[in-house]
Amino acid sequence: MQWEEEMCIISGSYQSGDGKPHRTTVELWCRSRAGHSVTLLVNGLRPYVVIALPGKPRPASEAD
Repeated sequence: MQWEEEMCIISGSYQSGDGKPHRTTVELWCRSRAGHSVTLLVNGLRPYVVIALPGKPRPASEAD
């Protein structure tokens, strides 16, 4: 099955499970541009955070 639509993430959460290998399930609640409600369950991701300075991205070689 394939479905293509623009959507906006309304909310999200994750559940981290113990065990080997470590399992994480990310849950995203979305609303499509057409008004459909969508829930995505993504298994096996390792959550991470990206921290960036405000403004237009620049190559590291141009950093202050």
